[in-house]
This record gives sequence, C-alpha cells and structure tokens, in this order.
Amino acid sequence: MTERQRRWQILIEELMGGGQAMVWRPRLIERTYPHPEPARQAAYTLAHEHEPRHPFSKGRRTVLCVDENSFLVVIEGATIEAHFKVNVAEVVSVVD
Repeated sequence: MTERQRRWQILIEELMGGGQAMVWRPRLIERTYPHPEPARQAAYTLAHEHEPRHPFSKGRRTVLCVDENSFLVVIEGATIEAHFKVNVAEVVSVVD
C-alpha cells in the first residue's frame, strides 16, 4: 500500500450480552482516518467518553495508555469491575 492509500480505524473491544452469555467482542468504528495521529486523538476521546454496556452501574473510570495505539479502560461498577480496550489499527485489507 502506498502512503496515499494507507488508512487507520478504531476498534473497541468490550463485553457484550448478559449473564452467562457475556462475550468479549470487537466493534469497528466506521470512520477511517488517512493518518494515524487523528485516529489516536479520537481513540483517546473514546477512552474517556465511551459508555460500555457493562458494568450497568458505572463508577470510577481509570484510563491506561498501553502504547501509542491502545488504551485500556477499567470501570468499577456496583457489582462488577469491567474493562474495554480502544485500539488504533492500520487497515491492511478489506475483502467483500
């Protein structure tokens, strides 16, 4: 891929479902970015503002920068502590 064709996308990984059916699922944010820096800035904002499904009753939020392209967010709830990840990734290929 040439520099002009390169693009980046944000991926959020979080718990979905309920009870015994909770599973860890990835979700691509539809917007793409032509350069990594704006995607990193959007990921930073999502790490602070995204409202995950779990925990239901949200308390303290701790945002950790794992590396320049990843944030791990831990949210304390009334009955469980849950987390989600926000990642910036380069789109390598899309096959329809």
